[in-house]
Amino acid sequence: METTKKSSRGKKAIESKKSLGRYQSMDELSAAKMESSKEFIANLDMALFKKNGHIE
Repeated sequence: METTKKSSRGKKAIESKKSLGRYQSMDELSAAKMESSKEFIANLDMALFKKNGHIE
């Protein structure tokens, strides 16, 4: 099922329900991606801290 929504530039964007996977909306998908990015950065930061020690 596809829904059409108008973007801010006046062009129509087609949003497929399939492409969202398990998420109900683009907002939910964006929030999940943001959370995943935060976890990745935190893990990277911790790995660098363990390797190099505290840096001021």
